[in-house]
Amino acid sequence: MIRGALVVMALGVVITFLYIARVILIPVVLAIFLAYVLNPLVLGLQKLRVPGTDLHMPRSLATTVVVLMTVASTSALGVLLADQARQLAAELPQYAGRITSSVRDVRMRLLDFQDRVEETLDPIRRTAIDQADDTSHSEQAGGTPGNEMPSAEPPSGDEAPPRVQVEAPPQLPDARQRPRGPPQSFIVDQAGDLWLSASSYLAGSLTGLVGILVQAMTCVFVLFFTLVQGPAFRQKTLRIMGTTEPRREAMLEVFQDINHDVQGYLFGRFIINTCLAVIVSLVFFAFGLRYALLIGIFAGLLNFIPYVGAIIGMFIPALVAFIQFGDVSTVLWSAFIYLTLTGVEGNLITPIALGRHLRLNSLAVLLGLLFWGWLWGAIGMLLAIPILAVLRVVAEHVDDMQPVAELLRG
Repeated sequence: MIRGALVVMALGVVITFLYIARVILIPVVLAIFLAYVLNPLVLGLQKLRVPGTDLHMPRSLATTVVVLMTVASTSALGVLLADQARQLAAELPQYAGRITSSVRDVRMRLLDFQDRVEETLDPIRRTAIDQADDTSHSEQAGGTPGNEMPSAEPPSGDEAPPRVQVEAPPQLPDARQRPRGPPQSFIVDQAGDLWLSASSYLAGSLTGLVGILVQAMTCVFVLFFTLVQGPAFRQKTLRIMGTTEPRREAMLEVFQDINHDVQGYLFGRFIINTCLAVIVSLVFFAFGLRYALLIGIFAGLLNFIPYVGAIIGMFIPALVAFIQFGDVSTVLWSAFIYLTLTGVEGNLITPIALGRHLRLNSLAVLLGLLFWGWLWGAIGMLLAIPILAVLRVVAEHVDDMQPVAELLRG
């Protein structure tokens, strides 16, 4: 019991630390897993030789090239997303009438359905009320005089009921007799309130923007140094923790399993989702749907989240089709095409390509998504699968964590 209580307390402390330090931990953990994705590219650049010599590209230069390419592509992707979102937001007022009429139509159909249900249930309610009335009449007919309620009689004697004196409400002074201040006081007060509101809003927006930029820069720097110092950090960890030969062999096995499972899964998932984004964009462009690029990018990003990502992403082409065409059949076809593409990827391509890497059971994946999404938000849902994979690998090599490994193993 003492050991179990200590384990529960330790878990509580760890979860509290993860939640409080999420501003620092999220970019650091994200950078570490991005390093697993980009490490094969760094290794590929290191194999390139300078023409006419036996010199290879140093790891620092290869890392710089990969990180700069990643930052540039991410910035370009963000600009494209912002531009597409801005165009969509600018065109929304043009379709306000269509959206309002569609919402009104749905509301009228719901009201009509409610009236039909009421008409169906009305005879049943009347029958129940009639039965209740018959029961009450029969009970009254079988009652006794002793059960009758005493009639209310006025009090006997000369005593009169006490009078309650109601006080008149206080008279408010006439508005014309109230003292007035200078005419500009109200305007000055309202202007001051408006300035305070605007300044607080701007301060909050700037603070949020600065926080996002700081986290982005932290992620970039941690990514760079993780890629550069990755092999050296691995050797230092082996020297520190591998004090004996068995422990050294166990640590090597842990590193190999993590590289095989996590790196293979993340790199393969990155390639598959990139291809899915391109295919979704091309299919919806051929379908005649606007903002096909925006839909494809969101499809690739949301596909990192198992189970939930495809369901959330289905509503994006459906919404765009509804705004553009306003036809229910087109909306349904857009959702069907999206679910078909993601279904083929999730049930055919991913199990064949990544089935040997992701050895987690479905229940553990779902619970992990819920937990890390609650703890770290959307980024937590993106990182849930690799975190669970690392936890499973470590638990498989620690005797006291074998139950955890058995629960996570697929």
